[in-house]
This record gives sequence, C-alpha cells and structure tokens, in this order.
Amino acid sequence: MHDNFQYMIINNNKEIISSSKNYKNIFDLEKYLEESSVIDFENSRYRICKVINTKGTIYAYSNSKIFLKSSKQFRLHLNTLNNFLENLNDLKKDVVEVATKQVKILVHNLVSINAKNLQEIYNILPQEKLASSIPDKLKFVSNVIKSNPDKVALVLLKLMKNNIAMKTEFSVFNKLYQSNPKLSLKSHNVHRVLMNIFYSFFPDFTDKKIYVNVERCSYKAYFDYESIYVAFFHIMEISQTFFHSFHF
Repeated sequence: MHDNFQYMIINNNKEIISSSKNYKNIFDLEKYLEESSVIDFENSRYRICKVINTKGTIYAYSNSKIFLKSSKQFRLHLNTLNNFLENLNDLKKDVVEVATKQVKILVHNLVSINAKNLQEIYNILPQEKLASSIPDKLKFVSNVIKSNPDKVALVLLKLMKNNIAMKTEFSVFNKLYQSNPKLSLKSHNVHRVLMNIFYSFFPDFTDKKIYVNVERCSYKAYFDYESIYVAFFHIMEISQTFFHSFHF
C-alpha cells in the first residue's frame, strides 16, 4: 500500500477492523466524503473518498501528488481494500475469538488456583470463624498457628506451590502470545532444575503417599530455564494425580 495513502475500515457495527499506521481522524472530513474529490484541508490538499458496501465502510485520503492527479490510481487502491473487506472482517472475528478463548483459559486456571489457595487457608482457619465477630482475629490466627505448627507449615508450602503455579500461568501466556518472545538460552544443571520443580510438589507427594527418588547427576543441557520450568511444572501437576512412584 502506498505510504501516503491513509485509510480506515469500519464494519457495520462501527468497529475499526483495519487502518493505516498514520491515519488521522477522517471524521473531520466526513462532509466531503460523498464521492472521490480533491479538497483543501488544514493547509494541505487531499484526495478523499468514502466507499460503502454490505460489509462496512472504507474511508481514505491522500496528499500524494500521484493520487491528486489521478482519481483512477486512487480508486485502484480503494478497490484493493474493498476486495479484502469481507476477509478482514472475518479475520478480525477469528482473531478476537482465539484471543478471548486464550484469556478465558488463563482466567479459569488462575481462578482454580486461587480457589485451591483459599481452600488450604480455610482448612486451618475455618471461613465461618473468620467471618464471625471474633474480637481479636489476629490473636485467633496466632493461636491456630501455635497449636498446629506442622499443619500450618504444610499449608504454607502448598500455598507457595500454588503461587508458583500462578507464575507459570503468566509465563506461558507471555511466551506464547508475545509478538517477539525472547528466550534466554543458557547451560543448566538438569538435576538442579528438576529439584527446583519437585520441591514445590513434596507436600502433595506426602499427602498422597507418593515416593520420589531423584538421583544426583551432573548432566547439563542448553535451554531457556523458564520455558522448561513451566513445561515440567505442568507435567508434574498432571503426573502426581496418576502415578504413585517416580524413579529418575
């Protein structure tokens, strides 16, 4: 598309589905947009036009000398946009649907993790107690911690794991949907990376009587730490539900 050809495409719902990078507010020129014409506006001369079809409206203008001299050349550019209007409208719908679906997945996962965190807290601090008119809630919570230190410690470890899970959800979202995601490729000790992941799951392993034996090794691999961490974290989330023992 010509650099001096500026346009905006609007669908029948008055939504902008495409526009040129340097597009200005064409609505200031609306009264001139009956047919293709040349006008003087803000100390410049423009060729402008509005095209309406069953799928939407195209607004366009240019101060290019080529287009000022030739309405035919201007119309050729407009026709190109006009031919793609239906496809652009459908493409926008598809993109919005995909983006909405991915955001819904992220929100659903975060809501699920948040629910797990609340459940863990309510296991040691009953919700009805917290909601009641206890005069000194801080003292009540402190007494619960003192009387159940091991249980509270276990809950804290589970909360830590769930918060790491939330971090991985954001990491996945950023990696997959950034326009230019950056990977930090470095050499990592495989055993250390695996243990960083397994430590988060030990409270769940203990609850479900899962035995984990991770033997020491000195192997190294070249990878993006965050991507591998997220991948193995999700594998462990699924695996701990189905397997009773692991041996690496």
